[in-house]
Amino acid sequence: TDPTGADHPFLPRPEAPAGLEVANLILELHIVEGRPALRVRQVDHPARLAFAGLSYFPENPAWVIRAAWEVLEEPEALAIAMKGGAADTVTVAHRARFTHQGHEVVLTPTHRKGGKPMFVIRDATAGKETYGAARFLLGEDRDADAITLDFNRAINPPCAFTDLAICPLPPPGNVMPFRIEAGERWP
Repeated sequence: TDPTGADHPFLPRPEAPAGLEVANLILELHIVEGRPALRVRQVDHPARLAFAGLSYFPENPAWVIRAAWEVLEEPEALAIAMKGGAADTVTVAHRARFTHQGHEVVLTPTHRKGGKPMFVIRDATAGKETYGAARFLLGEDRDADAITLDFNRAINPPCAFTDLAICPLPPPGNVMPFRIEAGERWP
């Protein structure tokens, strides 16, 4: 209820937490460890307005990988640690498989965004050139047998920009032992 007494409901949004925009705030309801939590963003916050921008590795076509898209025989519950100590459980039904520098890589998408599977990943650049906890990568051009992983589009999660955000950490299989010099760098 606002100062005039009018109610403003949180409305469902596709593949995003229920949200409400009021005055200069964006409010989102989401679940953390089975409990409702409120995410608050101030759109005119001085730090946001003074933000200097993002930095990326140079675009590299070698990091656009067509991976096998494998359906699991049975969906699996997967425990996901969160930055800040919370935990969550997600259900996974697919995996992406490819080979890089002699390493077989099997990535598990743990979330969805905009109708696309989202992978929470970490590689050997983490904590040096890229955010230490994780980056997010959306799978694209998915069909029954394959998915495109364009690491040039890997982005930092919200927790890279504020200690007040909580974000999922990569499951063990999504931590790669090699460098991925593609996508967004450390802010």
